This record gives sequence, structure tokens and C-alpha cells, in this order.
Amino acid sequence: MRSETNTFYCLFFLFIIFFLVSALLSNIFPGDIIPSTSKELILYFLSALAQSQAAIFAIVVGLNSIAIQLISTTYSSKITDILSDDSKYLWGLFGLSIFYDLILILTIPDEVPKVYYLPIFTALILAIFAYHEIVSYIFKRMNIFLDPSQIMKKITEKKDEDTNLRIFDFIIGSINRHDFKLYKESLSNFHQNDILKINNDKEFIEIISDFIRIGEVTVLLKNDTSTALIFDRICKIFYKLPDKETIMVYLSNTLDEISDFAECCARNKLENSTQSYIRTLKNIFDVIPEDLLNSIIIQEILTSLYNIGRISADSKLEGATIEAVNTINSVANKKIDDFTSVQIYTAIIEQLYVIGTISIENKLTTSIKKIQDVLLQIASINILSGDTLNATFAIEMMSQISVRCDQANLKICVSKGINSYENLKDLISNHRKNIGELEYKKINHKINEEQNKLFQYTL
Repeated sequence: MRSETNTFYCLFFLFIIFFLVSALLSNIFPGDIIPSTSKELILYFLSALAQSQAAIFAIVVGLNSIAIQLISTTYSSKITDILSDDSKYLWGLFGLSIFYDLILILTIPDEVPKVYYLPIFTALILAIFAYHEIVSYIFKRMNIFLDPSQIMKKITEKKDEDTNLRIFDFIIGSINRHDFKLYKESLSNFHQNDILKINNDKEFIEIISDFIRIGEVTVLLKNDTSTALIFDRICKIFYKLPDKETIMVYLSNTLDEISDFAECCARNKLENSTQSYIRTLKNIFDVIPEDLLNSIIIQEILTSLYNIGRISADSKLEGATIEAVNTINSVANKKIDDFTSVQIYTAIIEQLYVIGTISIENKLTTSIKKIQDVLLQIASINILSGDTLNATFAIEMMSQISVRCDQANLKICVSKGINSYENLKDLISNHRKNIGELEYKKINHKINEEQNKLFQYTL
């Protein structure tokens, strides 16, 4: 954009040039009066100049108004003032030039003295400069209207209370036009300046709600990629919070709303978005130190992952189901002082069994094998830690899943279940001394009992 200083210098040098030209022409015509034909020529020249400027001005204003109306209808009605701000100077320049021409036409005497050369050439200076500015303005407008990202840049430069409303409208407009590049750029600018100014959880919840409202539109349009970006953006917002404790508190306050949105994605079979949520939750959870974690946040996260895993399995989103199971297992590895491992594993085993049964119904063999692996891992950990209750519970669930797999004719999963029992036998045999003879016999008996049940079903 041309600065005021550059504009002043351009006008000044043009004025000097034409002043010298007028002085030279004054010396060419001797005497005090310009030839008699000069008045008619001057009047014709000034009137033609004023008419041409008025016509061009009217055309440009009309086309500019149509373009602004089109952009406003497509994206946002709140950007009209932004697109009009930089044209005020140009309209003022044209108005001044035309008005000056009219003043000269009305005041020129019958006999034109040589001193009138200067105001006449001044009119020409203003007209040339106005034409130059309007050509620059047209090219600049063409760049803006053909590249909406330029409009987004102007929106972000004007920071006021309506900035986020304009960006919100722009995001919705870019979604409707399937302009992913503009959508991504607009989303990154949405609430960009507000994140660092958050003073309480209420403001943070409002920001998250705004992003979820955008996500609801992308879900309705079944736009998986655009919806996944919502979760990526939410993750970055959490990363910008000042400290880890604030992250945990705000996560607890917003998890229900974010989780409900993720469940909506899973029900609409948006697998990429569902996986993006799971990764977002895991990344935020991993940032929180173990000494800050408590039973409440752990229960909320496990519940959210369980719901996502269950809905994903029911929607036959095998990738999202596996990701949910892996993240549940990752949560189980956190050491929480006020939430014992017994409670953690009991909840996780129950959740994995439910997800497993739904996966069996939909014949998601990869998900089933992953759940069998995690149950085997949980059983092994609890055997070595002396938690016989959860170890036997995990073994029972392994058996029930294997039986259901046999009923569903998923032989590969049945074979994996049988191999899991053999692996457990090897484990307790290798750690017999550490486990203790009494515990060894209990667990070995339980393994043989469940293994025999499985053999009876498979025969």
C-alpha cells in the first residue's frame, strides 16, 4: 500500500515538472494574453477531463460495489467496512480533482492571462495522479478478489471486537466453497490473539465451543479432513496454556464437550477425525506430569476413550478402534497415587471386553487381536505385581472373547487366544519363585480352567 509520504513526494515532483513546463510555455507566447482560441480549447480540455474522471469514477465504484457484495455474500457481510477502508483516499482524490476542474471552468475569464497556465496544469497533475492511483487500486482489488487469503490477511490486521466473527464467517464460507487452503489458514487465525489472553476457564470453554461449532458444520458435510483439523487446532490451544496444572484443569472442564463431538465424528464414520481426537487426547494427557494426575481426570479420560472405542467398533472404524485400545493401555501405564492399579485395571478390562465383543460382531479381526494382546499384557503385569484378582479377571475376559470368536467363526482370533494361554504359562513358570508357590498354583489352575473351557467350545 502506498504510504502518505510517497504520495506527497509524487505530487510534489509532478507539480514542479508541470510548473516548469507552464513557465516555458508562457515564454513561447509573448504578450499578456494567450491567443483568443485558447479559452475555448481550455474549456473543452477541462470539461473533457472532468467528464472522463467522473465516468471512470462511476464505473470503478459500481464494479467495486458489486465485487464487495459478491465477497460479502460468499464469505461474510462483516467485511464490507474492511474492503472499503482503503478506498476512501482514492474517492477523495478523484472528488478533489473533478471539483477543481469545475471551479476552473466556472471561474476562467474571457481573456485568459498567462498566470492561468499554472492552475490548468495543476488540474492535469491531479487528473494524471488520480488515474495512476485508480489503476493501482484496480490491480490491487483484482488480487484481493481473486485470492481470498488476501482478505483474510486484511481481517487479521484489523484487530477489533468483530475480528473473530469475521473469521468465523470466512471459515464457514471456505467450507461451503470446498477451499481447504483458505479453511486451514482461517482456522489457524481463529481466536489466535485471544488464546494468550485467557483469564479463566469460562473464556477457554467459549473458545473450544466456537471451534466445535465449526466442526459440527464439517461433520454435517462429511468432510473428514477438515474435521480432523479442528482437533489439531484444539491440541495446539492446550499447548499454549501457561502451565501443566492449567492444562489438566481446563482439560477436565472441556473434556465432555470435546468427547461428545468426537463421538459424533465416530457415528458419522469419520475415521480420520476420530483418530485425530484420540491422538489429541493422548498428546494432552502425556503433557500432564504424573504427580498432577488424579483419579477424576483418569476416570474421565478412560470413559471418553471407552465410548470412542465402542462407537468406533460399532461403526466398523477399525483404525480408530485400535487407536482407542492403544491409548487406553497407555493410560493404564501412568502411576497415580490416589487411584490404585487395581481400580485402573478393573475398569480397563471391562472396557476392553465390551469393545472386543462389538468388534467380534463386526468381524474386526485386527481390533480383536489388539484387544487380546492388551489383555495378555494386563494379565502379565498383574501376575508379576501380585494382583491375582485382576490377573484372573483378565484371563476370564480373554477366554470369553476367544469363545465369542469361535462362535463368530473367527479362527485366527481363537488361535491367538490359545497361544495367549501358553504365553501366560511360560511367564508364570519363569517367574515361579517371584510369584510364590500358592499364587502360582492359583493362576496356573485358572489358566488351565479357562483353556479347557475354550477347548470344549472349539471341539
